Amino acid sequence: GRNPNPEFSSAYYLAANPDVAQAGLNPFWHYIVAGRNEGRAPTNPGGEKLETLSALATLEADVADWKARAVDPDPVGLTDLKNALATAARAHQHLIVTISHDNYRAHSGGVQLCIQFEEAMARRDGVGFVNFHPHQPLMRLAKPDAEDERLLTVMVDGEALGTVTPEDAVKALRDLRSLRQFDVVIHSLLGHSPEFVGRLLDLKRRNRALLWAHDQFLLCPNYLLQRNAITYCDAPPPDSQACGICKFGAERRSHLARLETLLARPGIEIISPSHWETQFLSRKKTIALPPVTTLPHATLSKRRVSRSGKDGPVRIAFAGAAMRFKGWTDFLRLSEDLRDPDTHRFFSFGSGEGGSTVKSRPVTVSQDDEDKMCRALEKEDIDIVLMWAHGPETFSFVGHEALMAGAVIVTNDRTGNVAALVRDTGRGVVLDFDTDLEEWFRSDACTELVRMRRATRDTGFALTRSGKSVSLLLTKESA
Repeated sequence: GRNPNPEFSSAYYLAANPDVAQAGLNPFWHYIVAGRNEGRAPTNPGGEKLETLSALATLEADVADWKARAVDPDPVGLTDLKNALATAARAHQHLIVTISHDNYRAHSGGVQLCIQFEEAMARRDGVGFVNFHPHQPLMRLAKPDAEDERLLTVMVDGEALGTVTPEDAVKALRDLRSLRQFDVVIHSLLGHSPEFVGRLLDLKRRNRALLWAHDQFLLCPNYLLQRNAITYCDAPPPDSQACGICKFGAERRSHLARLETLLARPGIEIISPSHWETQFLSRKKTIALPPVTTLPHATLSKRRVSRSGKDGPVRIAFAGAAMRFKGWTDFLRLSEDLRDPDTHRFFSFGSGEGGSTVKSRPVTVSQDDEDKMCRALEKEDIDIVLMWAHGPETFSFVGHEALMAGAVIVTNDRTGNVAALVRDTGRGVVLDFDTDLEEWFRSDACTELVRMRRATRDTGFALTRSGKSVSLLLTKESA
């Protein structure tokens, strides 16, 4: 199912040529030996957007596909759950209960990294750390009456216990006599039942409740705000025509209603990771929100970065998850358009494999090696990190890591806090989303940006990470 290069779509070729699919042939091999001579198209003639739209499935069809890949649960009885929580409560007297969309120790990403840091800080301060995440991953809220969507996986102090029902999770916390108080930190409601989370918040010993706006899930089940996975929508009113034609439109109405009921509970605080996201949420009237507090994941301060002083080709990088939304296909297309290694060289740092035009450097950042991306970028002396997301980022660790490494950022005016970061630091350029990237990278503006980057020694930044949720929960007022 993978594409061998940006100019060939395996999925499209098989869909457009059922004889190839029925014969069980490798689509690219067939195109090379026969298809191109027969006039068969390697990609959808209507372009990437039309190809995505033509393959569009309903939201529930996507959910069914995810469920088909489900693994068997590992049930934990109520008694065992109570014993595990009681052990943590006796050791700490104070628990932080986190809600996330997956196992933060088994998967990489910005949200997972935040939870890893919080766990480490909680452990340092003698606080127990509990996590609930859906056993069945979903791309929407769990239906309260769907048995196969209700199970939760529970982790205590970083160790996975197994799966529990929402009812047992609530009972175990309610009946803990040794527990003085617990706080709730919601990192993601994706795949959860808000009704379950509400029952947790209603428990008497619940102290503070923080809900992070890591993405736009408060505004739409499609937390990337991509209408039909194609075009940025800017979260229009739920009764708009734009929502009416989107696969998430019908789900969005019930989504907002269920979240609004949850957020009506007293004491919930919204935590935003950037001033940009705080302002964005304040402009949206699709849902009534509690007060929003801004707490950046990290702040930057300047430092000196050594430079080779050499001229040579422009070194351009993509960093992070290789997703279309993040601009991966735009980066690959640019690497094909500018494939002369004497003038431009392309690197990917993260999960992307770019073929003959891109040198891949696998990088996974974790709490145990938080500066790995920065070191990898700095080692290759990257000039430009292209951050061409198709919608807003609420913070962007990658953007901060790029600046730490002394690179400049080329981004567009849709990228939210990435564009704000570039404007605040002056380390890069913010272009119109419809800019012809090949033309710009061949322009004098690009040449001058790279020249200035290479000539200036004070071009790197040091990163100071915040205390995240733990810094808010362990103040004297909270205690």
